[in-house]
Amino acid sequence: APRNNRGSKDVGRSQRAHKQIQDVHHFVMQYFETLAVEPRSCFQLAANQPDSTSLAVIARESWADRISRLSWVKWLNKAVDVEPCLATLRHHKHPVNAVCFTSDGVGIATADENGVVAFWDAYAGNLISFFQAHFLSISAVSIVPGDERGVVRGRITSSDTQMVTASRDKMCRLWDLRTCRSDKSFIGHEGRILGCAVSPDSKFIVTSAWDRTIRLWNIESGEQIQELKGHANAVFGVAVSPDCKFVVSCSDDEHILIWNLESGKAVADVQGHDNTITKVCFSNDGSKLLSSSYDMTIKLWSFQECLTTKRKGEAVFDEEANAWKRMRSELATGDGHSDRVQSCAFSPSGTYAVSGCRDGMVYLFDCNITEQMIKDREMGLYVKMTLVGHFKGHTAGVNSVGFSTDGWRLVSGSEDFSVKLWDFSGGSSPAKSGHAVAASGVCLTQRAEWGCSCSIDGELKYWDAREGVQLAVLTKNSKIAFMHCALSPDGLRAATAGVDGVVRVYDTNGGKQLFTQRHSKSVPVLFCCFSFYGANFATASADGTVKIWESLTGDLRAIIEAHEKPCNCVVYEPSNYLLATASDDGKIKVFQRTREDKTRPIKKANQEVFDEAHIDDLPTATDIHQPQKWSLARVMKGHKYAVNCVSFSHDGSHLASGGVDGTVRVWAVKSQEQLFVLDCRCGSVNGVQYSSDGSTLAAVTERCHASDDRGMLALWDARSYVRNGSFEAKAALKTVAIAGDLPCGVACGDIEGNVYWLKFGCVEPNAPAVDKEAPKEQRPTSVCSIL
Repeated sequence: APRNNRGSKDVGRSQRAHKQIQDVHHFVMQYFETLAVEPRSCFQLAANQPDSTSLAVIARESWADRISRLSWVKWLNKAVDVEPCLATLRHHKHPVNAVCFTSDGVGIATADENGVVAFWDAYAGNLISFFQAHFLSISAVSIVPGDERGVVRGRITSSDTQMVTASRDKMCRLWDLRTCRSDKSFIGHEGRILGCAVSPDSKFIVTSAWDRTIRLWNIESGEQIQELKGHANAVFGVAVSPDCKFVVSCSDDEHILIWNLESGKAVADVQGHDNTITKVCFSNDGSKLLSSSYDMTIKLWSFQECLTTKRKGEAVFDEEANAWKRMRSELATGDGHSDRVQSCAFSPSGTYAVSGCRDGMVYLFDCNITEQMIKDREMGLYVKMTLVGHFKGHTAGVNSVGFSTDGWRLVSGSEDFSVKLWDFSGGSSPAKSGHAVAASGVCLTQRAEWGCSCSIDGELKYWDAREGVQLAVLTKNSKIAFMHCALSPDGLRAATAGVDGVVRVYDTNGGKQLFTQRHSKSVPVLFCCFSFYGANFATASADGTVKIWESLTGDLRAIIEAHEKPCNCVVYEPSNYLLATASDDGKIKVFQRTREDKTRPIKKANQEVFDEAHIDDLPTATDIHQPQKWSLARVMKGHKYAVNCVSFSHDGSHLASGGVDGTVRVWAVKSQEQLFVLDCRCGSVNGVQYSSDGSTLAAVTERCHASDDRGMLALWDARSYVRNGSFEAKAALKTVAIAGDLPCGVACGDIEGNVYWLKFGCVEPNAPAVDKEAPKEQRPTSVCSIL
């Protein structure tokens, strides 16, 4: 402890510097791929970090002092906590089945469904080696602990230079990580090998296979030492005790067997799971076992109890119930998974357990057993492990998880072909702002005051777009999937396009359903939009038709046979006399309203609300009231593939379109001339829109660059079409809306359900002023100097 004031200042300065280094390391690991492709995005990414990080503070102060001249897309509803995902490692082209840290935590070994092995730098996230290890799927990988430190492929220095892979080709191989060559092959199983483990003393390897056997192999000679038989079905996983005296195996027969290696016999049969057991592992001190199963649980066991108790549970007498009860065999059960659990692992201290689930999430549980839990277990009650949190990020099932030896990093491999590195010390993923599933549509009023968002699980939400705050859930019906939503200019009505072909209009003040109309039978409605003044709204269907509706009554005004293929988008020109559509046929069509027949009497509005329980009986609307006449005026071709979206400029002179080919194209409406081709680099352009004042053009894509699965919002000056801003989302973006004068309000939605409420072109009003009189060491450091 410091004895004087100066020492205290030094300690404080050292702590601040350490915090900055931690924040920068997390930042660079999370965004190193983006920074490598586009270094200028450093300020934007740093500014939208959680406010608790030093990088966000420095970026805001830099903006206030005009140190940075780059544009800032301000994230209104950003998370308070830091995202725990340090890096996403992408190089595999098939599902990743196995992941493993080296014993010193320096490297990560991964293996996939195609028999390919990759070795990574665990600190920088760089790929060190990548080679074909087997010609069939690799089911397990394990590192051989080493003694002498050596250089692996000239990149990192690690004490572990050997690795074991087990494959469905019935072979287990030993690899030298320095040369990527196989030293030995262990052949003997009659079925595909499902699991492998290396003894802590690095003397033998244990494998388990489809042939219901467990085999032990000498690492030096490659010869088989023992063959253990006892399971009735395929053996999925094995583990070796820290003292190398016992082997534990788990099987499709729902049993865990404990084997004494000296006698070669099973000394305990542990039961408790109700389905296939996929993984079993020891804690570092050997006192506990952890198992995962298709029954959607993980279970914690006392190893000593398992050895001494061969039955499923001991009977205890409950005096209150006046009956004998069996004590549960497991210490506790971790539930809460929504699908089968495919992997599990202990933290090095044994206080936490993680599980990889088929629902795409990694779950974190507390392994501490309280006195109350012990009492409940003795009475035969169901004892639950405390669910601490979960890590979200994978888009498919998690096949394998593993901890680093330092205990603050976690790795997971998934069926989405990616490997993710997590910061365990940062806690679980922050709460999502948006929907539980993919956000399919977002919309804004013309002044960007209010907004709506919808999702594919039938949820429609109403937002304060100025603050990014959710105001109400207008409707939630899991039987409906909304494809898009639209908000009237006054913000009082919200329309939805349903996958069931039905159009629904809601009152935003309370969520009352005003009316329902069927656009088409058994064909989804893909898009909807209100006219500039809100008198009508249009819907586009997968059958290629566009229908115009009266927004107050729901009366059908026109039917336009727009395309032969699905019509993905329809938008009004501000004068309401032009209508543009985009289709899978690669064409953009502009329709003009020629005349309006006012001779027919206006029928009384019925505003009928059809019962959702009998929505299938709702007839398709064909009776046109007070008809509008629309004729084809222009056809524009230029996109190579399907056109997903289209938007008119504020004065109707320009038209922007986005397609599957990854480009945004700008057209002159009168001449049909293609003026600009804006390359979004990677991924399909799923949404495009001009701002209300015509100053900005916004577009969203599925990927930021080729090796990333995070979506990107790109912004251009609508006069010069020069790129002047961007925003990187957590996942592929599906929809965008932009409105208002500068600063513009922007809304985006991604495939994970996140809804982003943004401001573009604004000066941060709450940026803390830099104290010019503060000592130099206390003033903020620039982002560039930190990096």
